[in-house]
Amino acid sequence: MTALPVALATPASASAGDCTNYLAGQGYSVGSGVRKACLVGSSPGGEVGFGICRTELVDLGVKGDDASSACDLA
Repeated sequence: MTALPVALATPASASAGDCTNYLAGQGYSVGSGVRKACLVGSSPGGEVGFGICRTELVDLGVKGDDASSACDLA
């Protein structure tokens, strides 16, 4: 049973990593707020997670289109 949560966490981490890597590639500083937003975007929740991710990134100064693209990757 212990390995199951680890196995489930890995894909979410990879998706959050895709989000943060995209933003870094666009020239944004990737700090704890960006990582948190991307992690929320990669969590189960579909549109709700995407919306929270995008809102948090825009609040941090990420352009709307970049935030949408990053959260799509999460």
